[in-house]
Amino acid sequence: MSKMKNARAGLVLMTVGAILCVYSVWGIFKTPALCQYVTIAPESGEIPAVLDIWDERRDSLGEVYGATVYTSSYSSSVAGTQAAQATVFGVSEGYLDAHPKYIIEGSWFDLPQLSAGTRAIVLDEAIAFILYPGGEALGKTVELADGEYRVTGVVRASQTPGDVDDYAVYVPLRSLKQSASLLIADCLATSASDARALEEAARVALGEGGETHYLQKEIMRAWMLARLLIVAFGMFALLRALRSVNSRLSAYIARLREELKTAYLRDMIAQVAKSSFGFVLGYCVLAALGAFVLSLLIKPMYVFTEWIPEVFVEWSSIWDRASRLIKDFARPVKLQTREMAAVSYYALILRWGVIALLAGCVERLWARVSQSRDIKRRSNNARTS
Repeated sequence: MSKMKNARAGLVLMTVGAILCVYSVWGIFKTPALCQYVTIAPESGEIPAVLDIWDERRDSLGEVYGATVYTSSYSSSVAGTQAAQATVFGVSEGYLDAHPKYIIEGSWFDLPQLSAGTRAIVLDEAIAFILYPGGEALGKTVELADGEYRVTGVVRASQTPGDVDDYAVYVPLRSLKQSASLLIADCLATSASDARALEEAARVALGEGGETHYLQKEIMRAWMLARLLIVAFGMFALLRALRSVNSRLSAYIARLREELKTAYLRDMIAQVAKSSFGFVLGYCVLAALGAFVLSLLIKPMYVFTEWIPEVFVEWSSIWDRASRLIKDFARPVKLQTREMAAVSYYALILRWGVIALLAGCVERLWARVSQSRDIKRRSNNARTS
């Protein structure tokens, strides 16, 4: 009875783990492939000068798509006919390219509004309904901590685990009079060269001392444990499949030898060619799958180059690289964007999902081993009696 309970508990753990893994992988891979440079925001009066330098550097980025500067983590009371707490995003040119929004009503800021710092505001639909329950927010005035803004648009709400408040509003960055917490430059980075170009431009415009987050790299870091498990199970499955194909080939060769004792090879050539093609195709498929599984193991070495010592055979090089990683991990302050917070959250859920899956597998395996031992013991008892 206890073994049945163990098996059921293992099945429940595996189910919960699978659900957590699917949920977290879905969340991780819907995160945009951004490169972000984040630093402490300067005083609001210094932001126009920062943006002027950024506009000059932005032109040098060439084909880097969606390069923009914005502020976040500025939480304010937003008042219309009602009031609510929301995160205020101060945005600049290119924000919609890197952070697409579905515009429900009105329009986004045009370039003259962004350049002049017009006191305009775009609400997400959730807070628009709270501020103006009648659905007539467009053209109305709302009040933030640093003054009044006129509503020019409403966008679809998109909450992520990285959001501090339940609602969000957007204003031109040059219009802000109250200092924000973080100043962020980011872009949709399709390659490492795009990320390097964005970081260089951001360091000049926003200043040194910030942190760079390449979200593609962070996403790979988030599902590293799951990747290693996929590699382990993949190699196990491939070896089992290779063993099966080898046994089938041995059986076929033995059968062919027996048939050749009573028949000519020329009469069997079509069948032999067909079977040989099938075996060759099977080995090719296994080789391709093996290469794919090995690529999952090797690719992180090209992405996380900071993990790889310069000289593998020198202990000093290995220790130097390890100490750098430890010091980086031990930094007392880390600046984090909402996207990085979301990736960290989903990574935590994924780790728990993998742990639940492994615990369920161990529980089921232990129940099966115990059951087989009981069967063997009963069989031995029956023989002796």
